[in-house]
Amino acid sequence: MKWYMIFAILIVLISIFGWWIRRPIYYCGIRLNELKRFIRDFISQSTDGSTIFIELEESPIYVQFIKHCANNTQSTLSFVFPDTPWSRKYFDELVMLFEAKSINYTITDEGKLLDRYLEINTLIGDIELTASTGFRIVQDTFKMMGLDERAKFQIHFKANLSTQAAVPALEQLSGHPSKLVQILSKKFLKKHQRR
Repeated sequence: MKWYMIFAILIVLISIFGWWIRRPIYYCGIRLNELKRFIRDFISQSTDGSTIFIELEESPIYVQFIKHCANNTQSTLSFVFPDTPWSRKYFDELVMLFEAKSINYTITDEGKLLDRYLEINTLIGDIELTASTGFRIVQDTFKMMGLDERAKFQIHFKANLSTQAAVPALEQLSGHPSKLVQILSKKFLKKHQRR
């Protein structure tokens, strides 16, 4: 086989791998009481602009959280509920629920893809406390829709994982028996410490 054929095959394989690795990973069959763990992991491991989608299996029903970071000092977790054909029957009822619970929200009218959406912003301080707050909002939302503990959800992320989240694993790998793994993990750790 000629070198340019091998090169072309390698390019195709690398392209397929690049496409495959960027696909979202779906976690299926998740129960309502398990959602807090995913929200906590999302808060601690994602970066600015990352989104987690929590979707009712075999249904158009979903909610999402978006993480916003301002100047690397303060982060916000935003719960977002859209006003779309499937959600319209729940939208006003959800607004009344949050008002009754004295939860601050905003209704944004962007005029782009959605007519409007409801947003609740929570400052991220203690990760466990923020995850609990986010979980209560999701739990209240789905219970208002009539969903109970038997409902199953699928979760996927559109996120960039934080390099900070990888540090503990890389510290363990720096003691790995393989010399190559040690070198690569130590090199990454040095690069990360310089930032």
